Amino acid sequence: MEGNWACRVLGKAHEDATLNSLGEPLNNMLPGPAHIGGKQPDGIRYSEAYEISSFPFVTTYNQPMIIEMKFKGTVGDFDYSNQLSQFSAYRTYLATNTFKPNTSVLHGLYMILPANKNLSTSVKNACNLQNIPLFLSGVEYDPFDTNMIAVKPPELVNIDGLNYSYHTASFLGKAFVKYAAEQRVNDMFDYDEANIKDSFDDWADSFEALTLLPMLFDPCITDD
Repeated sequence: MEGNWACRVLGKAHEDATLNSLGEPLNNMLPGPAHIGGKQPDGIRYSEAYEISSFPFVTTYNQPMIIEMKFKGTVGDFDYSNQLSQFSAYRTYLATNTFKPNTSVLHGLYMILPANKNLSTSVKNACNLQNIPLFLSGVEYDPFDTNMIAVKPPELVNIDGLNYSYHTASFLGKAFVKYAAEQRVNDMFDYDEANIKDSFDDWADSFEALTLLPMLFDPCITDD
């Protein structure tokens, strides 16, 4: 029961409030595919890459950014150990649906965790192997109103393991490419405060109606 409560109420409330903070739709799936390798991400956005195929004609490519939120309580850094198939499916999708995936950093996996959590070295290394930019944001509570949360600006946490030679500004160096990538992701979203209590109340009511109340009338449950 405690596991169901954490997953179906606490986790869902955090997800909805986080999506509200980002300005993302609560159905989580626009404008991307409903499932990626059988797995459903929390959201997806696209950046545009341009290439002059033959002057003056320009070809535009959509570069995917998968958004994933993890709020379950874990000890230490988040390592995807309980969801390796999901992590693999997302990496495969990003590697095969990106223009110039081995030399571009316009795509990525955007992880959103509690403010005190980091990503493990194993997660960073797996993304490095496929040249996938890995962005991280924490979620913080307003110290003056704990009903309100906000997503912090993104940080590109694996710039040292990426090849960004495709980009015309790559000669400006790692610090500039990192800043530009973070600013691009920052500009995609709102990062406003959102009321988590409203989301919590909605999911708690749903949990009570769909899970707790039916148990009260289950003939298999007795006081013995």
